[in-house]
Parts: sequence; structure tokens; C-alpha cells
Amino acid sequence: MKYVRENRFWTITGLETFILGMFFGLDNNFVDQPLHMPVFVKVVDDPPFAIVLMIVGFYVTLISVSKHFTEANKAVVTFTLLFIWTFYFIIFLLHDIVGPFTIPRYTTIITGFIVLRVMVESIWGIPR
Repeated sequence: MKYVRENRFWTITGLETFILGMFFGLDNNFVDQPLHMPVFVKVVDDPPFAIVLMIVGFYVTLISVSKHFTEANKAVVTFTLLFIWTFYFIIFLLHDIVGPFTIPRYTTIITGFIVLRVMVESIWGIPR
């Protein structure tokens, strides 16, 4: 319980990543493709991406609730989560810019806040 309390942010972010992978795995058409959208945007919610997201989310959750969450593991977790969430933020932002939407969709806003939260926690989080 001590490690869950200390690393609650990383545990929650790991669960968010796992749940995003579950959404992509259960709904193969989560990201629709507006006209004039690059083809690669359509494939980011296919099963291989969903499996990778679930594996990363499970790893982050598992490592953050154990005593093995060292500085080296924290650096790997931070880089991986920043890469994944920034990638999806850019995909969702591109989707909103190209699509017929007047305001950003909730997926873009939520992923933007998750990226911001990971960056803030990696800079100002509790040092070990």
C-alpha cells in the first residue's frame, strides 16, 4: 500500500493507458477518417496498437505499485508514456483540424491534459 500511495499518479496513468488500449481493442473504429485525412490516422486504433497500449499500461501499473520503481524505471516509464500520449494527442488534433469539426473533440482535450500532467509530474514529482 505504501508504493500505491507514493506512486498513485503513475498507477492512474498506467490504468488510463491500459483502458485506452481496451477501448481501441473493443471498438475497431474508434478513430473515424474524415475526408482528406491521411490513411495512417485510421490504423492507430487497430488491434496491434491496442495490444501495445494494454501491455504498456499493465507494465506501468505493475511497476508503479512495487518496490522496483527506481529512477531508471521512472525514466523509461516517463519517456514511454510521453511518447504514447503525445502521439495520440497529435493524431486526435490532426483529426480535428482536418475533419468537419468546429471545436476540438473531447479526445483531443483529454489527451492534451494527460500529456501536460505527465510532463508536470515528471518534473515536479516526488523525488526518490
